[in-house]
Amino acid sequence: MLGFESLTSEPPTPAASQVAYAIRTGRNAFVAVYVIQVYEWLLNLGDEYTLIHQTPWSSVKVTYLVCRYYPLLLFPFQLWGWMGDHVLRVCQRVIHPLFATLVPLQLSAQAVILTRAYVFTGRKKRVLVAFALGYLTLLGSEIWIFGFDFSLIPPADSRRIIGNTGCFGNDSIANRGGPDTRPALLFLFTFILDAIAMSLVLFHARRVRAVDGKLGRYFVFQGLLNFSLMSILNLFTASFYFMPEVTLNGHGLPFSLILSDVFACRLILDLRRSAASTETMDLEEQSRIVRVGLRRLHDRECGQDTCSS
Repeated sequence: MLGFESLTSEPPTPAASQVAYAIRTGRNAFVAVYVIQVYEWLLNLGDEYTLIHQTPWSSVKVTYLVCRYYPLLLFPFQLWGWMGDHVLRVCQRVIHPLFATLVPLQLSAQAVILTRAYVFTGRKKRVLVAFALGYLTLLGSEIWIFGFDFSLIPPADSRRIIGNTGCFGNDSIANRGGPDTRPALLFLFTFILDAIAMSLVLFHARRVRAVDGKLGRYFVFQGLLNFSLMSILNLFTASFYFMPEVTLNGHGLPFSLILSDVFACRLILDLRRSAASTETMDLEEQSRIVRVGLRRLHDRECGQDTCSS
């Protein structure tokens, strides 16, 4: 419900209908993205147990667990805040934690991309410094925008029109009637950071002929695929903030934040599947070579006449 029951019996105004449509489509997106996340988690639960939970602790394992389980456990809080029709005082109390807790979502996915790119390109110090500076810039920007700058959309913009609704926020400039560009610039910066990481991976792969090996070729392919998907999400989310229809601001936010973690988890699982498959094939090939060598040695020592059996 959107709170129309709290108003008079008069038909909704065009402004009320417009706001109600934006809230309805936004809520559909919130539910859809969480369903996708839960479905993808259940789909890969068997591989996750084998490739993640049964392996020793490492930075990759920790990053995977954060990417996977932080949004799974956290997003119901966001669904409660955005799907319910709350009174104003409730939203005033929860609006800052509601958006501040979104910060680790995108940061965890970026950590996977940058870490994998850093390792693949040879753990060079200058690459580490560049990635660290970019990551710290992203961290500081997200903490400032989502943790401190986002506040409740003024009641005049929503609650006087449609009554009680979800706890929706925006940055301070947009709430004062200015352009809502800072969140858009944040997602554009994330896209640029991903583009730099992927460019370094492609340059390194071409320079050292890493694509000649199965695992290197697979990493480059998966990296390009995940970069393309995450770039689409970031550009898609940023585009909403540049639209003239301000009620659509933030509609791409759940897709960019949640699905980025989904893609990051898939990247880790796919690479570990490929590595496990490569190791198994290598062991099988080594076993075959040993068996053939032992058989030939046996035939040579025994001779055809004395060891026919």
